[in-house]
Amino acid sequence: MLTLFLLCLATVNIAGGQYGDAQRQLDESLKIASTSHFLEYITDCLIVSASLAVAQKQYGRAVRLLGACEKHREDTGTPLHPKNRLEYERNVTEARAFLGEKPFAALWAEGRGISPTQDGRRTNDSVMAVPPCQFFSSLV
Repeated sequence: MLTLFLLCLATVNIAGGQYGDAQRQLDESLKIASTSHFLEYITDCLIVSASLAVAQKQYGRAVRLLGACEKHREDTGTPLHPKNRLEYERNVTEARAFLGEKPFAALWAEGRGISPTQDGRRTNDSVMAVPPCQFFSSLV
């Protein structure tokens, strides 16, 4: 339940422009969800993390997160909860409109290719390995 509470707080903080607080809550929520194997909450964390990226106009990061979310859902059989569908679709629509179809598709594929032992941010064009519990938070 702590994961869900932190996700709710992060959502409130995103809406209020308190991005640093939202990031800290997402980091903690993702850590708890990944180490506790709460698969649905990992999906929720990725969607809220994408919302944070969109709010900060970091569309490339948002698309990688959404691609990773889709892949995670496929791999784990975790459905997209109806309560998250609108937020998910809004993030996809805004990022696609800003980036254009080709860059969006490339970033989406990149996000889908990130494994739970990789960092989604590139350093010198290499992908850095991190412990699995840090994977999703490293994307945001």
